Amino acid sequence: MPKRRDVTMGSLVQLVIRVAGMFSGALVAALQARSLSVSDFGSLSIIFSINAMAIILSDLGIMNTAIRRLSAEPDNRAKIVSGLLTSRFLVGVLLSLLGIATSTFLIRTPEGISTAVLVLATLPLGSLTAMQALSQANLHFAAVNSLLVLQNFLWLAAVSILSLVGAGLAQFGLAFLLCAVVQGATTWALCGNGLRFDWRAGTKEAWPLVKQALPLGLGSLAVTAYYRLTGIILYADGGPESAGSFSAAFRFLDVLQAIPATLSATLLPLMARSFAMRTRDRAETVWRLALKLLLTSAVMASLFVGLLAEPIIDLLYGKEYSESASLLGILMLAFPPVCMGWLLTGVITAHGQVKAYSQLVFSVALLSVAASLLLIPEFGAKGAAWISVGTETLVMVLLIALVYRTTRLAIPAATVLRVLGAAAVTAVVTIYLRQFGLVLTIILGGTVAAGLVMLFRVVTWADMKTLLHRADVLEPAKEEEVQHAK
Repeated sequence: MPKRRDVTMGSLVQLVIRVAGMFSGALVAALQARSLSVSDFGSLSIIFSINAMAIILSDLGIMNTAIRRLSAEPDNRAKIVSGLLTSRFLVGVLLSLLGIATSTFLIRTPEGISTAVLVLATLPLGSLTAMQALSQANLHFAAVNSLLVLQNFLWLAAVSILSLVGAGLAQFGLAFLLCAVVQGATTWALCGNGLRFDWRAGTKEAWPLVKQALPLGLGSLAVTAYYRLTGIILYADGGPESAGSFSAAFRFLDVLQAIPATLSATLLPLMARSFAMRTRDRAETVWRLALKLLLTSAVMASLFVGLLAEPIIDLLYGKEYSESASLLGILMLAFPPVCMGWLLTGVITAHGQVKAYSQLVFSVALLSVAASLLLIPEFGAKGAAWISVGTETLVMVLLIALVYRTTRLAIPAATVLRVLGAAAVTAVVTIYLRQFGLVLTIILGGTVAAGLVMLFRVVTWADMKTLLHRADVLEPAKEEEVQHAK
């Protein structure tokens, strides 16, 4: 089992890789937008949205449930992993067919349909990439980090080459499929650790695993549905060009989710061990540090991107996407609630309160879809953006209440006020710096923001010492301690 400093360094390395991945994702979106027409970019974005929804549904929360069980039941890892692979493969095949049928109904062009077939054919390969759960549960970050690097490099390289040669939609779909094959094979090689796959055991374990994961999976699907379906409804109502402008802004927000994803990847196994051992002090320490780091990152990122939306869109996508700048400014208001949603969902999953979570987000998803059907025909892409903001905010508020009711983990008002105070000063400085250009504004504004975070004591030296040098509050619980607690 890795020690506390290994966990810390692995998390920091993963954060650096994911930040690089954020820039890579933004560059990929920019290359696609510049090499395709607005209409084709809109169609490609809708195909990827359908694929993303299918990925969530094919997982059904199984991976997070497997991570929780692998953390608490290390002796059953072969059985759990076999069940994970079997369930992901079978569900992936079914959803691949359903996704292709949905894409065919929406797009109806030969090139768009062939692209959808190639992209959605990657869903069964999710059974291979799910092997990351084993390394993630054991907090072995080297394999996970290596896979992140490979994923970012492969797709960026493929999109760069396709953009240079002026490829069409179908070529992007084929490249996506080939990258998924390489990624799946590499995941198996790095994370399998000689583990023998047992089809019979996997078949027996698949249904119990799915049954445990189903509430979380349905909740995750609802979360995906209420912001992906908004774009699909916009595509159906306003056509591919309207969807393309919205997707250009939304893809940037999507890329930024690497920040909460990294923190949640570390939080879930640590929280699962803390709750399994009933060590409240450990759980509160992880929660407090995660909250400070995530809330600060989310608010500052929202502020910078929102204030600099116009030059960012112009740099990435060009003048054809000028409408996307105002949409990005609106959507960035949803980023802090999105980040908090990641954190709160991780806590709920670790605590095993997934049924209440599923009911909550499903209710909000229904409201969001209803609002989209009513407002998008009238207000178009801006209506879609404001629906996303309202939905994410409502989900965040309800999840905060659920976490407090089930775990008594609260959000300190002092932390929120300090973050907002530092952000307010940073906003004034950023508005002044905008006259000096995008790059200089980001560098100087980021430096000022970092200083203000320390000055306002949002993150203190004591927090840094806890993270890097102090007691073993972040060290994963030993397996025998977990068993003893049970």
